[in-house]
Amino acid sequence: KLIKNVPAYCSSEEYGGTKIQIGDIDFDDEAYKIGDSVTVTIENVEALNEDLEDVEAQVYLYNVDQKVEVMDWDIDEKFDINDGDKEDFELEFKIPNSEDIGKSDKYRLVVYVTGDVESGDQRCVQTSDEIEIERETHDVVVSDVTLSPSIAKAGESVQVSVKVENIGTKDEEDVYVKLKEDLLKIDLESSKFDLDNYQDSDNTN
Repeated sequence: KLIKNVPAYCSSEEYGGTKIQIGDIDFDDEAYKIGDSVTVTIENVEALNEDLEDVEAQVYLYNVDQKVEVMDWDIDEKFDINDGDKEDFELEFKIPNSEDIGKSDKYRLVVYVTGDVESGDQRCVQTSDEIEIERETHDVVVSDVTLSPSIAKAGESVQVSVKVENIGTKDEEDVYVKLKEDLLKIDLESSKFDLDNYQDSDNTN
């Protein structure tokens, strides 16, 4: 059903003549953080009074406070659903490190399902559910590690490149990377550097 403060992805004409019903949106009821995986199941998508072809679903992450769509995902599966039959859709995605995800905003997952009736017209339905997302004040993560060469013999030099990113809301000072491997007797530290908060361009190093 349509929810106040969430955009209508269905036109009024398509929605008013809908032949599709969504049973429920199911995902873990927890506070997600940047980079966390979310598995969403769109349960019991049902054809009403008429067969539907090429039924497909999209999921949108919407920031209610900023009134902006953060990101959207298409679900690869398509179904033909006969009158009275039901199908489930499933999607797994990661909470993106988007500047549209703030520290204490409210968010909704919007599910939009479309299908074609025999005449060739498209019908759609949408629903949404609240999802809780937290952005930490201090949160620096390692986003990539590269070894060159990737395979080395004893005595050979290896260059290690580590990419770190500040996904927190505060600037960070005197950040450093430590590389330690007891078996190989490696114990190294990088020089110190500063990282701006997630909204600035200098938030990686």
